[in-house]
Amino acid sequence: MLDGVTGSTMNSSNNQNGALQVINAGMSTTLQDAGRVGFASIGVTESGVMDKWAAHWANRLCGNPTLLGTLEMCYGNVTLKATANTLICVTGAAVTLSVNGQPRALWQSWPVV
Repeated sequence: MLDGVTGSTMNSSNNQNGALQVINAGMSTTLQDAGRVGFASIGVTESGVMDKWAAHWANRLCGNPTLLGTLEMCYGNVTLKATANTLICVTGAAVTLSVNGQPRALWQSWPVV
């Protein structure tokens, strides 16, 4: 989410085994899941995605289970390449998104090839 330390969330989904290749990861882009809730008593921190709401909706808008891992980007400048027909969604803070050089809106799913 670019406010504080939370990044925008990107997720890919496709029933044809869609995949994304990282061309430029930018700075501080990580793959995050929902974390490990309920284990603090044995010393395991929750961890996981910073913006749970954005990650939930990225997955939901792509038709994925809502706890599936997402890419979390703190500083942007990320370039990804689809290696198969893929559905993506970027949620979180207001950032510039382009797909194949065309501007796209956030909080919507977009097919990429």
